[in-house]
Formats: sequence, C-alpha cells, structure tokens
Amino acid sequence: MLLITIIFMIMLVVYIGITIFYIHHKIINLRSYAEKAYANIDVLLLKRAELVPQLLVLDQRESAQMKELMNALLIQQSINSKVEVHNKMHDLLKNCAVINNGHQQLMHLNAGIAHRVTIYNESVLLYNSCFKAFPYSYFMKILNLLPMAALREFS
Repeated sequence: MLLITIIFMIMLVVYIGITIFYIHHKIINLRSYAEKAYANIDVLLLKRAELVPQLLVLDQRESAQMKELMNALLIQQSINSKVEVHNKMHDLLKNCAVINNGHQQLMHLNAGIAHRVTIYNESVLLYNSCFKAFPYSYFMKILNLLPMAALREFS
C-alpha cells in the first residue's frame, strides 16, 4: 500500500511539473508570436519609409520632364526636332514603367502591412485571453506579465 501511494505521489508531481512547464511554454510562445508579428510590421514600415521618398522624387522628375517635353513639342516647328522630342518622350515612358513598378511595390507593402497587423492582433488576442483563463491567469501574475495592446486595422 505504501509503495502504491509513493508511486501515485511521484506520478502526481511529474504530472504537475509537466503541466506547469506546458503552461509556461504556451504563455511564452504566445507572447513571442505577438512580438515577432510586431517586428515584421516594423520591417515592412521601414521598407515603405525608404520607398516613398524615392517614388516622390521620381514622380516629380517625371512630371517636370513631361511638362518640359510638351512645351518643347508645342514650340518646335521642324519635323526633325519633333522626332527628337518624341524619342525623348519614349524614353520618359520607360521611366514611367519604373515608377509604376515602384507604385506596385508600395501597394504590395501596404497589403503586407495590413496582413501582418491582422496576424499581430490575433496573436495579441490569444495572448491576452490567458489573463482570463484558469490556470493561465495565475501564471501571468506570477511571471508579472502585462497584457499587450492591439493595433488599429491598417487599410
């Protein structure tokens, strides 16, 4: 009888130890997922912050060159000079393709940011739900963890 009681106590201690490890591991993983999602948002925002000024400069250059070429086309009288202006416009249209590619990259980055914000908010929701669920709420207090704030949806 004593042997059965000792075996039962050992199994109970092992079970409680495994449960504590599992709960701790789950809480830390949920917090880690939310932090990784936030870091992904930060990376995409930095990429967008680098891309936007470049696009602005290219847009300004293109519009200035287009105005200059249109004025030159209106002023030119000879056919040869008009052909030169049209050739320059053709080159400018190639630059427009580069700008359009940059705008597509910007739209892709914005979609990625919106997707990552959704992932972050879902991760935060799962993490914050641990503050209300037994026995996770006790571990949150023991580990002195605070709830995380969700981000507003990005559109």
